[in-house]
Amino acid sequence: MGEILQVKDLGVDYMSNMWNYLEFFSTCLHTFIVLQHGFKVFNMNFSFLVSLSSIAVILLYFKMFYWLRLFDSLAFYVHMVAETVYDISNFIILFFLCVLTFAHAIFVLNRNSTSEETDLYGSFFGWQPADAAVS
Repeated sequence: MGEILQVKDLGVDYMSNMWNYLEFFSTCLHTFIVLQHGFKVFNMNFSFLVSLSSIAVILLYFKMFYWLRLFDSLAFYVHMVAETVYDISNFIILFFLCVLTFAHAIFVLNRNSTSEETDLYGSFFGWQPADAAVS
């Protein structure tokens, strides 16, 4: 509810802070997971819902990291880690592209296997592009 009031008060300026994106996406994802699990709004595989839940847990830990800034003894370290991640963002993009390169190669190898053969690597997510990225 607090996020809705902030959006109403700040308008477009609400999206100027990166932490607000995290809060908004986390709130939407948690609401979707609860509604899907309780009311089966969409015909969705349970393993996919578990995967979404794992992303939601990671977002909760990011929010906890954000709230650690309230403690004076930890605020400096939280700010330092956030600045470090920001500074290495170009390297992270390059690293992601390198991982994606090899994931694509594994995806192609798995797609060209016959039905009698097993996959080059076992299935983790049940979706070949995602499996190739973590292989």
